[in-house]
Amino acid sequence: MNKRNAPLTTGQRKTHYKNLPYYLLPLSKCQGGIPIFAGNGRVVGEVKGGVFLKKLKASKHFLQKPPAICFDVVSLEQAEKAGAIYVRIIDIETGKTYHAPLRLVWQKGFALDRGHGRQIGLALNYWQLKEKKERQLSLFGGE
Repeated sequence: MNKRNAPLTTGQRKTHYKNLPYYLLPLSKCQGGIPIFAGNGRVVGEVKGGVFLKKLKASKHFLQKPPAICFDVVSLEQAEKAGAIYVRIIDIETGKTYHAPLRLVWQKGFALDRGHGRQIGLALNYWQLKEKKERQLSLFGGE
């Protein structure tokens, strides 16, 4: 019997990921997708299951004025061609996850070029935010 077909042990739960919204999928289910490149040829994310996933540091990569998340136009076009319908940004500093439909980025985004090529920014108020939940420890040593 292989690991996939092994019976669940006490305390394990089987999760049906196909029933979860795209933005709640665990990162392990978003690996191994189609790589997406910026205009400079660097890999900036991937598309898997209709989601363009990028992991970055908000302190370094989020636009400050106005507060927004920006994308290289070339990367958005590639993601769309690869089948992306949604965009998911993971801030690796805080664990926060931002998600929005890709069409919203095109419709409500604003064009800019501040020395890094043509970009489109989407203001933070358009993003849905999912905070990372911290695990609370028990006072009495139990789970």
